[in-house]
Amino acid sequence: MDRSAARDMTRPLLYRAFGLTIASRLPLPELPEAAGEPDVEIVTGRVPAELPGAVRRGVRFQVAPGELWLQVDGVARYLARGGAQIVVDRAADAPPESVRLFLLGSVFAALLHERGVLPLSASAIATERGAAVFMGLSGTGKSTLAAGFHQRGYRVLTDDLCAISFRAGPPMVWPAHPQLKLWPDVLERLGVDPAPLRRVRPELEKLALPLGDAFASEPLTPIRLYLLRGAGTPNGVELTPVEGQGKIAKLGIHTYGSQFVEGLGSEAACFENLAMLAAALPIAAVTRPDGRFTLEELIDRIEEDVGA
Repeated sequence: MDRSAARDMTRPLLYRAFGLTIASRLPLPELPEAAGEPDVEIVTGRVPAELPGAVRRGVRFQVAPGELWLQVDGVARYLARGGAQIVVDRAADAPPESVRLFLLGSVFAALLHERGVLPLSASAIATERGAAVFMGLSGTGKSTLAAGFHQRGYRVLTDDLCAISFRAGPPMVWPAHPQLKLWPDVLERLGVDPAPLRRVRPELEKLALPLGDAFASEPLTPIRLYLLRGAGTPNGVELTPVEGQGKIAKLGIHTYGSQFVEGLGSEAACFENLAMLAAALPIAAVTRPDGRFTLEELIDRIEEDVGA
């Protein structure tokens, strides 16, 4: 049984993530608890089988201005609306870990778009100068790289979904939740025993590594964006600057929930955020060697570039 299932949910619990205070009727043990007036409400209830007024449809989602409908078979239907409320219609016998995984991923990405916040598919760490952000497609090692920096004593801001806002000033990276999601073989290479860790969902071998005090709980200004590309150089780790209009294009590709933006009516705000971020920060494409390679080499090279 989920360890939070027995908690009294007659009153919502308050949590903090992505710069938001969240009042939730669902226990969200991944998130740090908080106090204050909520920005977002998560409730349980019925979500219709279709989204009225949908202007865009995908395999699992439907979108209307200010509303996302998402269905994950055997898990839940979700409805995020107005940047302020999420309704969760949980399937019978759905594992609570699975319900939370999609809630804190795709559903929150849509809600952030609704609020004018830019969600990137990225991890981020805290350095003495600010946040270093690691973007990349699935499987390029964003979480592994963040875990490697964590082992060197760096604090981690976020894994997988990186919320960046422009609230009257420079861009800010907001903390997500204090854990990393890693495969067992990665944990073993890092010298971490995977046995006591819980799966992020029962049918997936990926495990949740708690960060504890290594979680960076305050927002930071980003100083560098790194685009992880995979292998492709004959020797050494290469950092290649991304310049011009290519910066906006690369950021767009790595925007979390980009398929929702047009239907939500958030295109203008999203493009403005991408343009501001591209103008504010350098982006380096990171290419690893084709042959022998270690995570330590990659971290050394990025440390040198960041000047940490």
